[in-house]
Amino acid sequence: MQFSLNGFLLSISFALDCIERDILGVKLNHGKRVAYNALLIGQQMGMTQDDLVDMVAFSILHDNGISGCLTEHKLMDRKKVFLFENIKKHCTIGEKNIEDYPLLKKERNIILYHHERLDGSGYFHMKGDAIPLKAQILGLADYVDTHFKVNMMYGDYEERVIDHIKKLRNVKFSEKICDSFFKVIEPVYYRLDQEDANIEAALDKRAPYKFLDLDYFQIHEITAVFPV
Repeated sequence: MQFSLNGFLLSISFALDCIERDILGVKLNHGKRVAYNALLIGQQMGMTQDDLVDMVAFSILHDNGISGCLTEHKLMDRKKVFLFENIKKHCTIGEKNIEDYPLLKKERNIILYHHERLDGSGYFHMKGDAIPLKAQILGLADYVDTHFKVNMMYGDYEERVIDHIKKLRNVKFSEKICDSFFKVIEPVYYRLDQEDANIEAALDKRAPYKFLDLDYFQIHEITAVFPV
């Protein structure tokens, strides 16, 4: 049957966003905004359509391991649960959960290494080009949304964000990725698209569409991102 990757990802993002908001206290639509930023950066850097499709997939699924940590540890206390966002186990669980996801380029370790930094200060102490490019882009997109209000990106606030990221250029994030980010935040639509009322439609509009022929069992396999 014809399977819409875009439709599935938006459904996944809704579920994962609800988990992060209701249990971890993360801002609503975090996954969608990370995907939006990663997509625009990837476009600015000249990624192919297939690479962009996978970039969006990795971004939306990047925190799927948090729900796995909850299931594994059976911890529902908010203070304890929030620690999972800051330990590497949610990266390893998240990477394992997407093994059967129909990625177009069959890349690995993007979610596993999305908290790695150029200077080796990430969970796994990977450095420089040893970190996959998509993991680096995802890392910056995730950092931006967790540290800043992207829907407020204009005027003095935008300048403060740029100054902050410049200090991290070639330390935590590559110069090329940072400079691409500076380009994508220039248009007014950047901040408007990321309002809660707009982000889903904006991501749906800008992300390349992809349909695959999958049978019921293949579709069932990729739902493994939801732990039982």
